Amino acid sequence: MIISIAPVFGLAPVHQNGNRAYRPYSHYYAVSKLDQISDLNASDPTSSRTHHQQQNRRCECFDLYKELVPFEKAWSWQKSIVKRRHTLIERDEDSSDSLIILQHHPVYTMGTASSEEYLNFNRDNAPYDIYQTERGGEVTFHGPGQLVMYPIINLRYHNMDLHWYLRALEEVVIRVLFSTFSIKGSRVEGLTGTWVGNQKLAAIGIRVSRWITYHGLALNVTTDLTPFQHIVPCGIRDRQVGNVKSLRERLDCLQSYKYTYQEPHRCYTLLRSFQSSDLFLFYGVKRMSPRKTMPLWHGHANAPHEEDDDDAHDILLGDHAEILFSGWPGTNTGMYILALVFVFLLSVLVEWLSRSPFIKPGSKHVAAGLTRTLMHTVHAIRFGLAYLVMLAVMSFNGGVFLAAVVGHSVGFLIFGSQLVVRTETRALPDMGC
Repeated sequence: MIISIAPVFGLAPVHQNGNRAYRPYSHYYAVSKLDQISDLNASDPTSSRTHHQQQNRRCECFDLYKELVPFEKAWSWQKSIVKRRHTLIERDEDSSDSLIILQHHPVYTMGTASSEEYLNFNRDNAPYDIYQTERGGEVTFHGPGQLVMYPIINLRYHNMDLHWYLRALEEVVIRVLFSTFSIKGSRVEGLTGTWVGNQKLAAIGIRVSRWITYHGLALNVTTDLTPFQHIVPCGIRDRQVGNVKSLRERLDCLQSYKYTYQEPHRCYTLLRSFQSSDLFLFYGVKRMSPRKTMPLWHGHANAPHEEDDDDAHDILLGDHAEILFSGWPGTNTGMYILALVFVFLLSVLVEWLSRSPFIKPGSKHVAAGLTRTLMHTVHAIRFGLAYLVMLAVMSFNGGVFLAAVVGHSVGFLIFGSQLVVRTETRALPDMGC
């Protein structure tokens, strides 16, 4: 299915997907906006008087996945957004949902059902800070290498059923694990979260205030699992906690599989797969082709310095930026250039076939059946190219757009333009009486 990946945070357009949209903010702007959200008297730039029309709703994406954000600060952001949403609902101006993506400094959090019997240490001598929160569930750990996502959603526009919402979050993780890492996740009856065998990869804990959700899910990607040994995660003693890194190493038997800092854009595959799924759209998960690499995230042991990759995304070439559909080679420069060459040659071929003497409506050529088949083929290719160009324009993929336009132009000049095509001068027949 179709998916579009924003090329550069802060320069990305508002992507329409189904009948909703998400907007990934730059790191700096996301933090600034979140810090200012507590001012309830400020005007909301995302407000719209047409909010009651569901097709006009948006989802603001505060994409801070490279940041280690203190839990208390992120918790404050969520509560401020929820408070603001209630105020906007009262004003009849609520027009958007929110999604915060980040990592946390090492911390333990406890839910409303938490008991200190699940702490394997004296609380006064805790290895990390402990926060008692209003979310559901038991104690868990957050730390570097863990993708934490906080959807703040008005369920009135989706489904006012908390069990449905929890199952939807689980389903998102299951599908993303399979489409991004080729890992088959599952549910466990009677338990919340996403599992692979006996290991829990994603913990889910939510709070709902007048149908506005907050808190959310935490997926262990390269998380150090040692801190989980000091607690009984989620109050479940007979099961373990796992991470994506360990599972992928086992699946690939440590052969031709590596984690790399030199390709931090690989995170976008995971992030955009989440953002384009029913985590906040609820209109079907968009499939993505499995990827072979995933960077060790900030804070992981022996991590080399990771350079800022914001400038590494080339809007023109789409180098590790654009994925238009499953299997699109947008994360490898060489493969991407080959794809552009293919689009170019296909465009030239269409121009040639369109002007071929074998394709003439009403022709009495001996191969009339073949002629009709070629006509239908040309129309199908034209439609496919037009659809691809439309996707390229919507996702700011300049490479595909230019390849198609240049291909059609060259084909027209060679096969259709009088500037290039030479016509033979034939002697007129004898017109004598």
